[in-house]
Amino acid sequence: MAMDAPVCSVCSTFLEFLGGPASMFKPGAVVIGGDQAALEQWRGNVCLKCSYVFCPDCLAVHPPPKCPVCGDSAKPAMRGYLEGVHRRALVLADKITFEEEGLTVEHAQMHVETRVMTQTPAGFKVLGPVQVLSDGKDGAVEGTGETPEEALAAAERMVPPGVTIKWKGLVHEPKPCRFVVQDWSEGVAVAIAQGKSNQKIIVKSVEVNPTPRKGWWGIGKRPGTYTINAVEAARARIAYGRLAKVRITLAKFGA
Repeated sequence: MAMDAPVCSVCSTFLEFLGGPASMFKPGAVVIGGDQAALEQWRGNVCLKCSYVFCPDCLAVHPPPKCPVCGDSAKPAMRGYLEGVHRRALVLADKITFEEEGLTVEHAQMHVETRVMTQTPAGFKVLGPVQVLSDGKDGAVEGTGETPEEALAAAERMVPPGVTIKWKGLVHEPKPCRFVVQDWSEGVAVAIAQGKSNQKIIVKSVEVNPTPRKGWWGIGKRPGTYTINAVEAARARIAYGRLAKVRITLAKFGA
């Protein structure tokens, strides 16, 4: 018999269906005995004591999940468990969040856990896992352009928001360059020229002399000689850093 998708008692989100017995075993395996329909599972947990259903965002899975209302162990949201409880909505009387920063995610988590232990108001319990808002890792971006100003502007457009700039500057000055390539087409000649340079090049002009000639039955056949006038692009680099930031939510439940 079909069963409606379980709904989280806290946020009213439908739980994601993970599958039934056919998806739990290797292809060709045969499940013998038992109510196979009872093995159908959704991503989430259910408290058999309180009859509350939780999605992964509203109940931490690691360590082993416990109901934030009664403290009893929460079971996986399997059909057999869900049909055995009278599911009901959980009323949030109030909700608060703690946010902390640190040099690493681990440091930020230590700070926020200290706040939970020392500043949690009476009647409030942790709701869901710690959310990582920023991983705290340093990074760098590079931009190129025909001029140093263009390269720096290109790099600045790639800097993520909310970070601290540690250094920015030019790592490669623009300079003119010239390549002479023999090939049968201008496009390929330009690509060969780019491959010869260890910097990005900006093509300014292409001259061909002599032009490619197909010849007649192979007689007189010759590639064109392409002179490619270009500029090695300016390259700017911006190094940035950011603090790790985490958030934890606490809730007070009503009737």
